Amino acid sequence: GYRTPSPEKLVAALCEMAAVLNVPEKLQRTSAQVAAYFDACRAKMHPNPFHNWNHPFDVTQFMFAVLTGTGRAKKLGAAQRLGRFRGAVAHDLDHRGKSNAFEINEKTELAVKFPKSTAPLESHHCALALATMDELELLGGLSAENADLVRSVVRDVIMATDMGHHAEILKDCKDAFKDLENLGKFFDVSPYGGDDEARLLCQLLIKGCDISNPCRPAAVAERWNTLCYEEFYAEGDVDRTKNRKLNPLHDRHNNIICRSSVGFIGHVVTPIFKLLKSFLRNAAKQMDGHGLD
Repeated sequence: GYRTPSPEKLVAALCEMAAVLNVPEKLQRTSAQVAAYFDACRAKMHPNPFHNWNHPFDVTQFMFAVLTGTGRAKKLGAAQRLGRFRGAVAHDLDHRGKSNAFEINEKTELAVKFPKSTAPLESHHCALALATMDELELLGGLSAENADLVRSVVRDVIMATDMGHHAEILKDCKDAFKDLENLGKFFDVSPYGGDDEARLLCQLLIKGCDISNPCRPAAVAERWNTLCYEEFYAEGDVDRTKNRKLNPLHDRHNNIICRSSVGFIGHVVTPIFKLLKSFLRNAAKQMDGHGLD
């Protein structure tokens, strides 16, 4: 059967992707310094069934494939490219294998630390990602303005993975994609504001990458799905013992995985990728004079 590469090999693969995207040069950092960031992220992941080191690698690899496979990486400003790649790697740092609802219901230290947030997990991932970059002085080769811009993109990427904003982001993207006359506005973030379209595209892309498991070959997709429900059911078991109302997806006694999976693909995954496909095809026609395969 399929064997997952070692954590060290996944770090090495991320370094290869970073090299293709010219990340070390853009950051004015050595390849070793870039690798240290990936390794620091790896060390902050727990051995959860689903949210372990394999997941952020998987998400980042999908991000890399979309950017390079469609040619869109060449159209992005440096801040977007750096922020997207860095944010994808770090989007689930220190994930505990439970949902935001669980963190809030249990009044965990994360819920206490971010009392006004409905997404304490994403708030924590974001704070930890930014702190890790600062500790390693990863952005030290950039101007203060560009460093802050990269941080803001990392923040956008991570916070967009909160499913609580799913419907809002999709609606905003649909509205923004109706006007593609000035495509440059979708590919350049700015420290001066007025860059809502570029940030929306960034958020939609990371959302697609984050839930891209069903796009993988069937055997790989099925394995990811099994691990996801293993994590869901573990949370549901705790909720049951505490007499809390269960999320239907977390109820191992009543949930039907095949039906839930088809529903997730139909209502969440497909709309995101249809929207991305439509945008990328239209962008390619205008910017390159031809469509995408």
